[in-house]
Amino acid sequence: MVSRWTADGFEPLLDEDVSYKDVKFQDHMHVFLDKLVYLTGESVTGRLVVKNEHPLHCLSLVISLENKIHTHYTEGSGENTTHYNGREKAYKHSITLHSTECNLPTGYIVYPFTFPPLERQGMSTFEHLRSNPSLRSYWRIKTVIERPGALTKNLRHRQHFSVCLDGTVVASKPISKEHLTKSPKPSWNHIPVCAKLNIEENTLKMGSEVKVEVVIDNSSDKKLDHYTVSFERILLHRFSGTKMQRVVCQNLVEVRGEKIDKCSAVQRTVSFMVPTELVAACETKYADIKYVVRLTVKKPGLFHGPVVVPLDPQEVCLHLSDNNIRNMISRWTVDGFQTLSNRKSNYGKYKFQDHMHIFLDKLAYHTGDSVTGRLVVKNERPLHCTSLVMSLENKIHTHSTEGSEGDKKKYDGREKAHRHSITMHSAECDLPAGYVVYPFAFPPLEHQGMSTFENRSSRHSLRSYWRIKTVISRPGTLTKNLRYRRYFSAISGEHLTKSPTPTWNHIPVCAKLNIAKSTIKMGSRVKVEVVIDNSSDKKLDYYTVSLERVLVLRFSDTKTEKIVCQKVPTDMVCASKTTFADLHYVIYLTVEKPGLFHGPVIVSLPVNITR
Repeated sequence: MVSRWTADGFEPLLDEDVSYKDVKFQDHMHVFLDKLVYLTGESVTGRLVVKNEHPLHCLSLVISLENKIHTHYTEGSGENTTHYNGREKAYKHSITLHSTECNLPTGYIVYPFTFPPLERQGMSTFEHLRSNPSLRSYWRIKTVIERPGALTKNLRHRQHFSVCLDGTVVASKPISKEHLTKSPKPSWNHIPVCAKLNIEENTLKMGSEVKVEVVIDNSSDKKLDHYTVSFERILLHRFSGTKMQRVVCQNLVEVRGEKIDKCSAVQRTVSFMVPTELVAACETKYADIKYVVRLTVKKPGLFHGPVVVPLDPQEVCLHLSDNNIRNMISRWTVDGFQTLSNRKSNYGKYKFQDHMHIFLDKLAYHTGDSVTGRLVVKNERPLHCTSLVMSLENKIHTHSTEGSEGDKKKYDGREKAHRHSITMHSAECDLPAGYVVYPFAFPPLEHQGMSTFENRSSRHSLRSYWRIKTVISRPGTLTKNLRYRRYFSAISGEHLTKSPTPTWNHIPVCAKLNIAKSTIKMGSRVKVEVVIDNSSDKKLDYYTVSLERVLVLRFSDTKTEKIVCQKVPTDMVCASKTTFADLHYVIYLTVEKPGLFHGPVIVSLPVNITR
């Protein structure tokens, strides 16, 4: 049953469709938000669902909206490493749903909630973890159900989401900064250079074009190097229990100008695009984010520092664009992105890796089947990319060890036995916010590669796996490309059947093995005819008929081959032949002969296994 909590008590919802059975609950709770990302001035809304298998007695139920900021810095190495940390709740607002003892009914209980509109407090969702110092800011909804008893565990749930806050908006006015030389006369240790930087607006919008006026006056008798106009982000880190500060400067955009002749002046208008994936400027207890537009004029020689003209980051703020990012679904077609306005999103319960998740139409694919499904890209804000490529791959790994611990040799072989790529985007484009769906269909699987297979029971191991690899390339040398891999099972192979050939040895014992068909289907019963002629005067031991799998492993940069025979194959896959591994099946007839010095008579018959 489903109940909704109101101020008057619990109200049963008899007509409510129960769609929570596939949702993973943490401590009996799950939070559903109405949007993927929230902007300044918007209210964080959604519903808390509590799942009870029996009535739950509680003292209180509190749900809180929090913004937590972590800074971290390490100094030294080894045993002398010192860690500095800063932790704070830059924003918190709580809603008390139950303040007195009560019993929560059995079933699903729905608590709708609405927090006040977000103001310019705290820091937008941001991560800077690949450096020292590091900074992380995240928003979450924390729910606590307090239960009676000193030894009774309280129930807790945390739901993380994204928030984008505006910077402090300053009235638009022209801003100008200049650098004046101390003396206009040049000398051996002084190069008189004046520089000025003008910008029309002090509020920059993400994805907009910014025009900057540059004025440089070179009064010296030497030619100046190139000048650059850069847009930089400054991260200021502070830590608990210390007055130490660490500053990290990130160069986001840089425009390079021309060289300046001696005794000349230039006036140029330089334009650049503000990146779309930024967070607004802010100041908190342990971390500040600021932006600066900087003009740098290099002087010739090793002993002359550059002229630097920065616009005060206190006067230049970053303002989010006015695009309203909603929880929307778009489908990609050849003609562009098509918005699916009437479709309800149910992707919130899935785990996305690097903003991506792949849904396949089948669990296993056979020869002749087309691998079909859809790629879903989850964007909290518009994502700028240069390309999006999906690849269907079959990778084979072989490994073998030889010798003891002191003199051990390792052999490895790796190859892509099959690969086919589909290019979704080949030029620069912006992926819209929300969920973007890419339907895909690869060509039918042929007799290439090896079926999904794994053999790690001996020193000679073989692994074959199929996967769909997706790469979203993004501009910039320091920007991380997004990657996603989805593994699945594929069953394919090529016919390696040879004509049946009986064998015997010089001892007067003859054996013959006959089979009606050289192709055997999995799960079927096979009849084999055995003919044994014992011309000796001794009684022969028992004979056996066995179906064995033979693995031939090859390795990179070596001609070494390893053969592994498996008596009782439990996981049957079709025979195949690749660069580093062969897999085929053989029916053996083994006739044991008496005595210690007479080996058995073995008759082998290669067969092919199909489905």
